Amino acid sequence: MTETKTCGTCGATETQDIEVQIGGTTGDVTWRFDNGTLYIEGTGKMANYVNVGDVAPWQTVRKETTAIVIGDGVTYIGNRAFKGFNKVTTVTIGKDVTTMGYECFYACNKITSINLPEGLTHLGALTFYNCTGLTQIDIPASVTNLENRAFKGSGLTSVVVPDTVTKMGYEVFMNCANLAEVDFTKGVSMLQPRTFENCTSLTTFNYTRNMCRIRTRAFYGCTALESVVFEDANNMWASSNGNDAKIASDAFEGCNATLKLIADEGTHVEQYAAKRGFVFEAK
Repeated sequence: MTETKTCGTCGATETQDIEVQIGGTTGDVTWRFDNGTLYIEGTGKMANYVNVGDVAPWQTVRKETTAIVIGDGVTYIGNRAFKGFNKVTTVTIGKDVTTMGYECFYACNKITSINLPEGLTHLGALTFYNCTGLTQIDIPASVTNLENRAFKGSGLTSVVVPDTVTKMGYEVFMNCANLAEVDFTKGVSMLQPRTFENCTSLTTFNYTRNMCRIRTRAFYGCTALESVVFEDANNMWASSNGNDAKIASDAFEGCNATLKLIADEGTHVEQYAAKRGFVFEAK
């Protein structure tokens, strides 16, 4: 931190760096701040910070924090724990964390990469929302749940969503303008609303045989999208309210008319392409 001193005789001021070490408790564990690094230590869960005025006590050192270290033994990162820590460049997460609460790294836009521990199962809503510097992340095979907007607006350029992910919320990768490559889970049955909306660098997508539906605006505004391959379009759910029930009418709105939808002939995908003005290509 910095400290400003004023000369009692001449009135001149001087600003100098000082070393600060402060801390306390958060839920079951403790925290301390030491020379630019925020440490979360102990065994158990961090507290949640969810209400107006209920902010993490280390917010007082937000502007001086450049690194966060969450030690082994900590099992849960609390809601909004590090929201807005926009000077942080380095995050270390211990091996025992299984759940990351919502908005825990919200708008931490200086983080460029982060190692998620094996054993992590749950990423809360808006976990990495607007982390514009985050270009790469490895999602462990232990993860089963990505909640709403988990990576919305982040700087990811590529991502592998493992097959263990069976629950996925809406807008998870929305506005990830640099996202060019996606290896997508076979564990979910549908693309939720706005999953890839405005992912303007995404060029291809492989729609796995386990998926049954594409919901509203899933690829809205994906202007670089060249092709979507349907492994088994016959597996898509039966239409309940017209031809667009399996694929939402606006799922590809804003994409180029040259977009190729690649599937078996005679499937709903062929009908959809003709109706919406896209190119159909038989497998």
